[in-house]
Amino acid sequence: MARAQTVIEAPSPDAWERFERYARRIESGSIWHYGSPPISLDNRSSLETIVSADWDSVVSHYPGAQLLPHMTELMCSLEQDAKYIRLFVTPILHTLELLHFRGPGISAAQAALQVPSVNAPEAIRHLTVALNPGEPGIFDKPDYIKVVSLLVRSMRNLVTLQVDSLDAAAIRHLASLPGLEKLDFAIGSSSRGVLTQPTPLAVPALRTAKLGVDWTEFPNLTLFLKRLVAPALVDLVLEYHVPEFSRSPTVQRPSTDHLDDLFTTLTRFRTLESFRIAQKGEKHHSFWYVAYADSTILSRLYVLEKLKTLDLCLVPCQIEASDLEDIATAWPSMVNLRLGDKASADSCGIIVEDLLPFALHCPHLQALGLMIDSPPPEVPRRFAQMRSRSALEELYVGDHHVELSPEDVAVLVTLFPRISGGDDWVDRTMQAMLRLLERERELLSLEGL
Repeated sequence: MARAQTVIEAPSPDAWERFERYARRIESGSIWHYGSPPISLDNRSSLETIVSADWDSVVSHYPGAQLLPHMTELMCSLEQDAKYIRLFVTPILHTLELLHFRGPGISAAQAALQVPSVNAPEAIRHLTVALNPGEPGIFDKPDYIKVVSLLVRSMRNLVTLQVDSLDAAAIRHLASLPGLEKLDFAIGSSSRGVLTQPTPLAVPALRTAKLGVDWTEFPNLTLFLKRLVAPALVDLVLEYHVPEFSRSPTVQRPSTDHLDDLFTTLTRFRTLESFRIAQKGEKHHSFWYVAYADSTILSRLYVLEKLKTLDLCLVPCQIEASDLEDIATAWPSMVNLRLGDKASADSCGIIVEDLLPFALHCPHLQALGLMIDSPPPEVPRRFAQMRSRSALEELYVGDHHVELSPEDVAVLVTLFPRISGGDDWVDRTMQAMLRLLERERELLSLEGL
């Protein structure tokens, strides 16, 4: 259904009659105050968009009634007019997104959902509450988090939950959501009270989790994961936010011991197929990395044999060429592997020839990221006669601008016949070298005629 925009103004009788006919057919709606939505709806073409500069007139015409009786999916941002949300909440509403709502707005939404004739908390399966969508999480706004948490605690049948943060009571409530499959929230100061409790937090249907945290409280992620019991979890993202005051060399970063504790805790989730550590709301920058991980710490994850994606590009990985055989054989199903390529400019001693284990043991690998150095001139080139079946297409080698010689490219093409690029400057180097190699092949072919 194409997205339409209907602007409700002070109504005339004829206008209301026409709008009522229109409103009765709307099942998915985006409701806004005044002008255009403050977020892009390009990927939400199924949402009919309704805006108004005078919701008081709408309310006076619909006292105690529901404006859109067949609404099942609602995205809403009325800012100061949150009390009017009752016009759009129906007994069959299963998806609710509240964007740019502050504390009073969430309270109004909760009151509308609790109307006996509506009983929306029983129907809603998908809930999103975001104060500033697309921006770093709201970790320390207790009043706002409290009302969001009260709203979440009124739900019993959630399948997906995405909120800025939750208090301790709402975190405990997650165990009362047997159908919860997708969870996205940030762990802040309001969450601490529940993290050290020994009681397990069982969420049996959970498959996807994105957990945020302030950079200075990174260990709280581990505390939450130690409590979490999620036997179906396949996709985990740990997302950290770097506050302004933390952007200084004097600020204590998460330690290597914290990272070791985290990776050890992750071994409980043997069903994991994807694990990523990401930075939220910023372009990746090597200065604000997480902590160093050596080969011993990385090896904690070897028991996660089902991993297909492991993205530690922001974790400086202190690994050597001798470690690559163990890494490659640990994850034969790996598709996307990033090991510190965005986190450090330190020399690692790994050269392109050392990537052989990935060509031999990771047939599904399509993207690889790790620090690579240029080989010394005296190192002999190998693998000229090798016939590799590797699926690797992209190589990311960090920000230290290693010089790829024609010989390096020749080795890479031999090990990974499908390789086409990776980092921007690697793309340029690879493409230039591949063109030279192709030209050499053409010349050799002509000489053989």
